[in-house]
Amino acid sequence: MHESVMPVLAEFGGAVHIAQRLEFGLTLLLAFAVKFDDATIGKSTVERLATNDAEKTLGELWHAVKKSEYVTRAEQKKIRKAIKERNILVHNYLIDKGELLLTREGRSEMLADIQRIQSLLRKADEIVESLVDRYLVENDADLEEITKQLDTLWVEDDEVAGESAESG
Repeated sequence: MHESVMPVLAEFGGAVHIAQRLEFGLTLLLAFAVKFDDATIGKSTVERLATNDAEKTLGELWHAVKKSEYVTRAEQKKIRKAIKERNILVHNYLIDKGELLLTREGRSEMLADIQRIQSLLRKADEIVESLVDRYLVENDADLEEITKQLDTLWVEDDEVAGESAESG
């Protein structure tokens, strides 16, 4: 690999790291909604955070979290945009823009674009982090304890479907 692409790939790696932090924070918010707000979250909902179907998952998350009126429309918009950018970054970015690595101008363009995405991801992560912190304080919760319980909080999707049918 030519050394001229290293700064772009390093920046890309940094952006993916921030994207993973955001995804974990959103997963924590889902866990808090289950544990403290009586939400019912299916396993596939959590898995969809990393897919192009994340918009539906975020809708479920906001529905549960809004019970505590934590999320403004502006914050929701920032997080939705960051999730869309995250999905492009992780699933398509290098495939769609790989040719840009071949020229100095292209690498410069990629670097600027990745930095833009990083900024969006950071802002969304800060919002999610503040929500996580609020849940921890208001519920006197322990992050390590919640993290250990993550896999046990999600119900089987047929249980969620059954509950929806009963309430509908």
